[in-house]
Amino acid sequence: MNWGLRILRKILIGGFTMMGISKRDLKYMIKAIEDIAKSKQKRGLPTHKEEELIEAWKQELSRMDTESKSSGLKR
Repeated sequence: MNWGLRILRKILIGGFTMMGISKRDLKYMIKAIEDIAKSKQKRGLPTHKEEELIEAWKQELSRMDTESKSSGLKR
């Protein structure tokens, strides 16, 4: 598969995959932000921004999961 088709495929899939971020990468990013939030919480700092980011990324991850399951059923 040539690079043009790979880029087009990523654009058509949309969302985080358009930027080249896989589900595995997204899981690692969520874990890292959770660790940062725990560290800030121990120091008594607010973590509402991290919590919002974690929630948004978890929603994106679940969207990616449902898309992969629905595309698997069509085949």
